[in-house]
Amino acid sequence: MNFQVINRANIHRLKPLVDLKDNLSRELVDSERITGATVRFSPDGKVVVSSGYDSSLHIFDLATFQPVYSKLASFPIAVTEQNPLAIHPTAPVLITNYERRAVIFNYETLSARYVEPGYVGGQWSMPIHPGGHLWAFDNHQGINVADFETDSIQLTLQGHHSQVSGLVFANGGDTLISAGRYISSGRGVDSTVRFWDTASGQERFKLDPDRGLPMGISTSPGNRLVAISYFAGPGGYISIIDLDTYESIFTITDGDRPFDRLVFSEDGLMLATTNWGGNLQLWSVKNRTELWRWNAHSDFGRSNIFAGLSYSKDQSLLITSVRERSLLFFDLQAGKLETSIPLPEVHDVALSADGRMLATGGWNGTQLWAV
Repeated sequence: MNFQVINRANIHRLKPLVDLKDNLSRELVDSERITGATVRFSPDGKVVVSSGYDSSLHIFDLATFQPVYSKLASFPIAVTEQNPLAIHPTAPVLITNYERRAVIFNYETLSARYVEPGYVGGQWSMPIHPGGHLWAFDNHQGINVADFETDSIQLTLQGHHSQVSGLVFANGGDTLISAGRYISSGRGVDSTVRFWDTASGQERFKLDPDRGLPMGISTSPGNRLVAISYFAGPGGYISIIDLDTYESIFTITDGDRPFDRLVFSEDGLMLATTNWGGNLQLWSVKNRTELWRWNAHSDFGRSNIFAGLSYSKDQSLLITSVRERSLLFFDLQAGKLETSIPLPEVHDVALSADGRMLATGGWNGTQLWAV
């Protein structure tokens, strides 16, 4: 199928391609648990993965739209907003977490292997190295970096005194970034963000802000920058760090509500953010200024929860959704709402690597869209 790259010129012709739950068994559809809490395309564009709040996992072949794998919570793979989903950059493998174990699942052979019980705590992220040979996780005793094939521990990184809230590989995998989390019983608050050398395990730098707890981390694909969002009740702020100097080059503040999503453009020159107050904003990293903002309250009343945030392949569109109402497409340069598609209860939005297919997940299941 020869789909067009989704962009501002053709977005008005975007149509539903297939409702993937139509290809599931009646048992799965009738369970009313096809919730699509998370949708992800594999980097090679061969499959789309959908998971639900009920711990269901569905993997669909994008050539046929038929399920390669589909199970409910009775099968021990669980993917939720608290349990991560990472897809290998080259192999047909994904990683998630179930009952304090990491599950490494091959969706071609339909085989799974498990890291031993108690080895892995509740995870917020288990990133895979861009090269595919390592993966990282937190086991409450430290951060472990393991060999992807054998799961043997290559490095143990110690410094945080509580479970971390985020792990991200940066600089092509040369750096691992970790963020502290909340209150650890009897040990106070860990608000530090640490930068580790992936080869040696040495801590390169530690950020210890005077206010706020880290909530999210986004790295720029185009240059050596990382954006870190902090909760500093009742509001929040974002600090953009230069990974060469570890200095903050731009601080974005919002006194009313914390930021919950932050995504760099492909060239690293812009940062898109959403916050709990219903604001969608685009920032110029180069000029340290806000380019535009749009507030969900103006068009959608009290519906202010955004789901998903991504750029079109040609950087002409910013794509997101207001969870309770609509799928939204913004002219990236003008900040104008180009078009919206009524779609209730969207919980995630993802764009394929080639930019030709869009996936939405929510209470009505997972749908694919194309031009």
